[in-house]
Amino acid sequence: MWNCAYALHGQMEIDNNLVENSVRRLAIGRKAYLFAGSHQAGKMTPAMYSFMASYKKNKINEFDWLKYVFERIQSHKQKDLYQLLPSNWEEYRPK
Repeated sequence: MWNCAYALHGQMEIDNNLVENSVRRLAIGRKAYLFAGSHQAGKMTPAMYSFMASYKKNKINEFDWLKYVFERIQSHKQKDLYQLLPSNWEEYRPK
């Protein structure tokens, strides 16, 4: 009975193609992370993918965001670093 819940609720998708499409790059890159050059580089690559997905989700121009972050990160207080995240960029950047 529960397997036809999508038919009762219009907002539910019949398949998970949207999710599969969004994680495809990560799944393909998984093997590449093994050969990233170093252990640290292997850790940083998925972190950069996370940032890319975040500013894509928030409809932010990645060049503008990265430029903004690189110009301010050295002088930013540690307790205020959350302001530089893509999800908070619009709220905290100077107009």
